[in-house]
Amino acid sequence: RDGDGVAQWRPLVWHVCSALARLPPVRLRVYRGLNCPCDQDKYAVGKVVRWDAFSSTSGSSGGLGVT
Repeated sequence: RDGDGVAQWRPLVWHVCSALARLPPVRLRVYRGLNCPCDQDKYAVGKVVRWDAFSSTSGSSGGLGVT
């Protein structure tokens, strides 16, 4: 890995993380495509899910193969 290449993004990542930490939690139904096996109980309706990484979700299941 190029340490200088990563270092240049550190300030941006810090600011984005700081801003995200200030957002209130929300309770919405969202969809995220996963291309791996997952524990269905962990993602059951009503469970709180927290991802410790940047991720994206959608309010629509269109295109994700969800029925």
